[in-house]
Amino acid sequence: MKIHKSDVITKLKQIINMTVAAESKVEAYFVESDIKPDIALELLKTLNASDDIINYVENDSKFSMLVSANRGFNFTSWYKEKLDNMKYDSIKNAIKYWKEDPISLELSKVAPFTTEQFIKEGIESGLHIIKLEAEKIYDMFINEKEEFHSINRNIELIIRDDN
Repeated sequence: MKIHKSDVITKLKQIINMTVAAESKVEAYFVESDIKPDIALELLKTLNASDDIINYVENDSKFSMLVSANRGFNFTSWYKEKLDNMKYDSIKNAIKYWKEDPISLELSKVAPFTTEQFIKEGIESGLHIIKLEAEKIYDMFINEKEEFHSINRNIELIIRDDN
């Protein structure tokens, strides 16, 4: 399987778009409606897209070449860490809160919020972090060439000044 930069960028855009769609649905929860938002499709597509990118990173040596070609350093482990954080800490956390039942969930009697607010905050927090992580990885991919050329120009200027 040949990996192209555009494959990863497409998957990252999908994650960002699905997160934005889910956030807009969650926003109305307990403002316009007491019904928990149906974001199953968005969460599933986000999880699948992150799995696809993780699969690229773990199983294709071409990914390693893709992320290190212009920088002289292999950033595969950095991408893997960010992708794992996105999947295991954020996507699965958002799913966990989304699956919670406000009726069966018991909070402390002194909790400063209702079970519904607790669930909504958990979902929103997970979605926000998913989007931040995806945007961070996306930015790294998009800016890779420009940063490399900028670094090269700076190095050339330093070398010229030394001579």
